[in-house]
Amino acid sequence: MAEYKARESWMRNFPPMDYLEEGDILIIRGKRFEIKDSFKWDGRRVYATNGGQVFYADELKRID
Repeated sequence: MAEYKARESWMRNFPPMDYLEEGDILIIRGKRFEIKDSFKWDGRRVYATNGGQVFYADELKRID
């Protein structure tokens, strides 16, 4: 299990975060989401989280 900080962006001018796995923690704006499922939909990597949120890998930008 790894932990990543990210922000959402619809610009898609950066590498997608397509390497997340089940159990990884995604932190966006201080809120923690655990990745429960990862799948492809319409040619895009999608992450479903424990809170019911869905994120697209190409709309996530990793920050440190």
